[in-house]
Amino acid sequence: MMRELAEMAWIGKDDVFDLSNTVTLGGSPDGSGDIDFFTDVGLTATWRIRTQARDLATLRLDTLIALRSLVRAALDAADREIRLPKPVRESLNNLSVGAPVVLTLDAHGHLVTTDTAADAQGRIARKVLQLFVQSQASVVVRRCLAPSCGMFFQPRRTDQAWCTTRCGTRARAARYREARAATT
Repeated sequence: MMRELAEMAWIGKDDVFDLSNTVTLGGSPDGSGDIDFFTDVGLTATWRIRTQARDLATLRLDTLIALRSLVRAALDAADREIRLPKPVRESLNNLSVGAPVVLTLDAHGHLVTTDTAADAQGRIARKVLQLFVQSQASVVVRRCLAPSCGMFFQPRRTDQAWCTTRCGTRARAARYREARAATT
């Protein structure tokens, strides 16, 4: 698991998930605690290199941690299909004001949205709010159910419970070990 963390193969695909998935639930070597990338200098440095969002990578660590807290709270609410907590909603709304968008109509009659913001926090806040609203209509965000993961992901199938095949394998192996232990 630690090698997977150091590789961070999931980072660099989507900036919202890049930020939210900097915590692994139950991922410590002994399985008793979470791993927070932002409390480890090496993991933080690797994350800053791997994320596609250069403006996000350059934010101060305390700002990243505060923004991540809002993002994770919103994605957790989306996963659990509950309302966005008022303080989270208000904070994201306040940040999203800093992310203006320009709407234009292309030659084919399609509406084109262009992000004009240099404000990483505002851009992330707006994207999280959009994800949350989409999740209310259909399953757009899930939390991986595999042991020592708990990362957020966008399922490709309605029955998808794990973020990767590795997590699926780890979950099935854990179930098998539990079943064997129960019969002995």
